[in-house]
Amino acid sequence: MHKDLTEELSIEDYKMELENRIRNLLWTVSGDYTLDVKPDVSLFLRSKEIALYDGIKQGAFARYFDKNLLGLYLVKKIYLDASETELTGLTQLCIEAAVGERICEERPGVRRMRKKALEDILDQEYETLPFYDKLLDRLKIAVFRDVLTGSVQPLDLCLRRKQRHHGTDSDHRQPL
Repeated sequence: MHKDLTEELSIEDYKMELENRIRNLLWTVSGDYTLDVKPDVSLFLRSKEIALYDGIKQGAFARYFDKNLLGLYLVKKIYLDASETELTGLTQLCIEAAVGERICEERPGVRRMRKKALEDILDQEYETLPFYDKLLDRLKIAVFRDVLTGSVQPLDLCLRRKQRHHGTDSDHRQPL
């Protein structure tokens, strides 16, 4: 009985430590230490890189975009009978496209973690993901493969290069 309680406390301590680590990454990347977030530590069961990169990606999104506005938009669409599962999946791909390369440019150490996280997702979901009759599954595979092979430059990166060329600054928060 005592051993079970000790193991349970140990697991809970470890979970809190993981939450704290992810939260610190998110806060550091976002620059906003007041963000109230509940990190998804269950991702650690899949892959350390998936969990950490998810926190980094959330922090980057909060830094560059209005996450509350996105939340309101999603709630509205779900209220109007949009498929929550598909909308969430599509939103995650859009967030990846919007901030993935940008945060890698700013923090070069993130690039390796991003690559490993996307590889882990594709490896782990290999059996269930390729339902080619589902457009969202095909899109997810295409986006992740493009990131991993570097075959497509994200639109955001192209726009920033154009802005630099014309002398405008793009480092402010962008509306959705």
